[in-house]
Amino acid sequence: MEKNKIIGISIDGIIRDNITQIAKIYREETGNKPNLPLKDYNLIEMFPFDSMDQLNEFLYITCPLETAGHAKEINLSSMNDVNILCDKSRKQNCKIKIISKELGKSKSATLFFLSKIVCQVDEIIFVTSEEDKWNHCDILLDVNPLTLKSKPDGKTSIKLETEYNEDITSDYTIKSVKELLDEKFLEEVINHEFVSYEEIK
Repeated sequence: MEKNKIIGISIDGIIRDNITQIAKIYREETGNKPNLPLKDYNLIEMFPFDSMDQLNEFLYITCPLETAGHAKEINLSSMNDVNILCDKSRKQNCKIKIISKELGKSKSATLFFLSKIVCQVDEIIFVTSEEDKWNHCDILLDVNPLTLKSKPDGKTSIKLETEYNEDITSDYTIKSVKELLDEKFLEEVINHEFVSYEEIK
């Protein structure tokens, strides 16, 4: 019997408008302007610090509540759409998990963010790298180019298109989570068939 598939949904860029909030707090805390717009999701270029360690300290130790906890949703229905998707997925014997790269204090800040917007997803997983998200799901909805490019064989990627991932390939591309609420489209994604190189020849 085939196991039920798991759809992983990333928080940043899908539910949480992290870039706008980080830019706001970066200006307040450093007095510097971020390098906008974001073109390739290289945060150290957008928010210049002397080192990656300093950027990580800013995001995960010094200001996680301000950057992660107090951020706004991508749009007013982002979380509600994911909650509805949970219900629709259950009817197709599929489970939704929220998966997010978080370190240190950003874990509690992210839980605070999700509680504010009435998250009804049963399982929330924190990972320490973008690539590790794939270890917890069969299908992943994400915006991060690094995550999308690291997709293992046998997995399905869904890209929510943004200005910084237009050139990244994925199995499916959507403009909004609402597109996954279409039951026929959701069924197609869940039952996505993989074509091997040998089958193409």
